[in-house]
Amino acid sequence: MFRDQDAGNPFSDPSVQNVSTIQIQPHVDNFNPFSDDFNPKELQVAVIATNQDVVRQATEDLNRQLDVLNSAAENIEYRDQNLQPQHVIQADRIKNYPPLPPCCPIKPCFYQDIAGEIPVDFRLVVRLHYIFWAVYSFVLFVNIAGCLGFFLFAKDQLMAGISFAISIVHFLVRMPCSYVCWFRPLYNAFRSGSSLNFFAYFVISGFQIVVLAIDSIGIVYYGTVGWMHGFNAFAAKRTGLGAFFIVIAILFDLLAIFGFLLLTKVNLLYRRSDASFERARSELNQNIASNQYVRQTTSAAARDATRIATEQAFNGSQC
Repeated sequence: MFRDQDAGNPFSDPSVQNVSTIQIQPHVDNFNPFSDDFNPKELQVAVIATNQDVVRQATEDLNRQLDVLNSAAENIEYRDQNLQPQHVIQADRIKNYPPLPPCCPIKPCFYQDIAGEIPVDFRLVVRLHYIFWAVYSFVLFVNIAGCLGFFLFAKDQLMAGISFAISIVHFLVRMPCSYVCWFRPLYNAFRSGSSLNFFAYFVISGFQIVVLAIDSIGIVYYGTVGWMHGFNAFAAKRTGLGAFFIVIAILFDLLAIFGFLLLTKVNLLYRRSDASFERARSELNQNIASNQYVRQTTSAAARDATRIATEQAFNGSQC
């Protein structure tokens, strides 16, 4: 009839009683060497554990300070490199492109190092453009062979001879001009983030795509063999020569398509960057203002205008 007195007592649970009876090892600060239950071994263990905690904490603090110092050193080195004058940086670079033998009287005109100068995110795009330029030059050379075949088997030797001569001019002019006019602007644009170089690439590369599409047609007196030459050769029962002309026309069309894809890819990267038309215009104004010949011409024109105005004013006062 009587309820158990321990039924409502939360501390009557055996698990709680077991926990409450566990002896917790006191910290080193709670040790009393003058007490009766003092144990030197327990004090030694506590001191060692405390020293280990202190050493671990000090090591972590030291590592954090070293990370901060390393980061500061990297920032200082980066700023020193950026603050180095551009002419000093250019002086350290030895021009290595085009790679010419030492005995050649013509020396390399450009410094090209895609792995060293182009950021990692843009190296693939720049390498693809370089491969595109190499294939483009090769197709122009193959076009000379096509025009030579056209010259050997054409009925109108004058027309074929003019086309053959113009094909050589195409190769000698367009190969270096394409490198200088659109590959180097692209290279410089990704190297330095220049908006002006981006716009130069867009304009010239777009014009080149249109020219490649015209090259594949095979216009008379234009200097390239294409679809028209191939169809005429097939009609004259010259199957091998016609197939060769068609292959050259296909190569020109493939170059135009691939060039358009590369132009689209660069446009996407350009839109993600901070380049803009306003920056391009500002860079153009700065380049014009910093040009030595422009400054000299402007100064000479200003002096001449001032002299003429002074003479006119003096002559007017005498009258």
